[in-house]
Amino acid sequence: MKKLREIILEELRAYLGEAKNEDGKEQGADGKACWDGYKHAGTDEDGKDKCVKMEEADALQEKPAKGKAKQKVTATGKKVSYGQAGKAKDGGPRVKPGTSKGDAYCARSMGIKRDLSKDKQNDPNTPNNLSRKRWKCKGEKSTK
Repeated sequence: MKKLREIILEELRAYLGEAKNEDGKEQGADGKACWDGYKHAGTDEDGKDKCVKMEEADALQEKPAKGKAKQKVTATGKKVSYGQAGKAKDGGPRVKPGTSKGDAYCARSMGIKRDLSKDKQNDPNTPNNLSRKRWKCKGEKSTK
């Protein structure tokens, strides 16, 4: 009975295009599996298999909301997007802790934090608190 189940699953995977080798790894179009720690991610323009690291494959699926720079997945599985996307005018990073721009952001975001309820003020997964952490805010000042 077990052999029959394996044969049926193998045929179903082949029909769906999810072929696996004898080690149980997903095979590409060329019939070869990716290395350990890598995952099959389709084929490129030349028809060659594309293998990406597992972390990169997971990161590709976890994109922040439009206009946001980063995304954090909380312990409960909720996705929180935060931060402004893009580069600064000079082409450098937008977030520069320890600068006058950082101090202005920290002072402004401290006002936002004060208006929140007490449980949200201390919640590390609110977008405001995640951005304050990125700017390295201590009170109304940004530290290096």
